Amino acid sequence: LQYTAMGDTINLASRLEGINKTYGTAILVSQTTAARCGDAFAFRKVDTVQAKGRTESVTVYELVSARSGVPARPMVETVA
Repeated sequence: LQYTAMGDTINLASRLEGINKTYGTAILVSQTTAARCGDAFAFRKVDTVQAKGRTESVTVYELVSARSGVPARPMVETVA
């Protein structure tokens, strides 16, 4: 079986991954993703960019850290 993720959200995530090189960052997220994380993580506003293939600009944030007191989620492994 092959699984493929498609759509605007996945396309934007891919573009942000490439934009990391420009800013020397490791993880960039959109304003929507940062907002959905609530207070669990600390983000730093980086810039407002126009990702390739999009007509609207997107404000991007760098993931800085988990907020203190928020336990890291353990990695879950799936055994087939």
